Amino acid sequence: MVYNISHTVKKWRIIMKKSKVMLFGAMALTAGLALAACGSSQ
Repeated sequence: MVYNISHTVKKWRIIMKKSKVMLFGAMALTAGLALAACGSSQ
């Protein structure tokens, strides 16, 4: 059981590193779309 927990934590850390990059990309994409929408509406 202890091994499973430590193994899951290792996996979770890897997922968190990847998700941080994905989250940053999603935020940049959303900001870009918002700017494009504002620019096209004016």
